[in-house]
Amino acid sequence: MWGSESWVFIDFEVFGIAAEPDSIKPGILGMLVETPETSTYICFILDEELKPLSNLFPEYTVYNPGHDLHMILHHIVQLDTNNECKYLFSWSNNDVEWLKRFFGELSEISELKAVNALPSARAEARAQWEMRRPHTLSRYLERIGYEVPKKVYPTELMRDLKSIWRNNPNNSSKD
Repeated sequence: MWGSESWVFIDFEVFGIAAEPDSIKPGILGMLVETPETSTYICFILDEELKPLSNLFPEYTVYNPGHDLHMILHHIVQLDTNNECKYLFSWSNNDVEWLKRFFGELSEISELKAVNALPSARAEARAQWEMRRPHTLSRYLERIGYEVPKKVYPTELMRDLKSIWRNNPNNSSKD
């Protein structure tokens, strides 16, 4: 993909309304690092109230409420041992903007580029499968035989996660 055998896919789960940028608050940054040797998912917990998730799933999560971009890049370097990864792909301009907003300018500390992959995916799907609208990630994944989970709205997911932790009697971090 794009002249590289390794890449990173990013996906933010945030609170707020995309049409109202000032309402957006960080929640979780999901990151899938693909190399010829491995495929690894890491979930960066950006919201302090979701810290219990990092304790519950330590093998998949990293607690990062300070929005430390160096920490994220460190994990990419550990997984991409051949240093082949050139892009952080997302499925929207929103994720690219949120990366910059929450973490700062990527180009100041890394050669990685954050890219909305949807335009390229559209062109490839038109050429290869004669696909037309709607251009959704789920349609592309279904086309290649990947089972797509049922639709979940990020804001609802984040609200539900917070609610579960706030109402859990065993949660000692809610104070």
